[in-house]
Amino acid sequence: MDRLTHQEVKDIFLGKKTKWGNELPITLVMNTNDEIHERFTRIMLQKPPVQLSVYWKKILYSGGGMLPLAVKDDEAAKSYVGTHKNAISYITEDALDRQVKKVETR
Repeated sequence: MDRLTHQEVKDIFLGKKTKWGNELPITLVMNTNDEIHERFTRIMLQKPPVQLSVYWKKILYSGGGMLPLAVKDDEAAKSYVGTHKNAISYITEDALDRQVKKVETR
């Protein structure tokens, strides 16, 4: 998938959209680098990182799902997404290379 709406991105990273259009499960990968994570959660999810963390813990403790995979930085996010076909994450634009594909939001 090369394009997602802003709402689709939000739904994916809030665990509300769990399958791609081909019905394969989405593997969600959170880049926990403070600066990158803060920027992504505030811009794309309209939540501060602490609120997102509480949100996911509520899902976990209520039995509604598992926490997303957490990686420490752009390189780890690219490495995981580059080797797992149905995974999605976020990185800085400078880190984008041939290892992963950019998904545009509209």
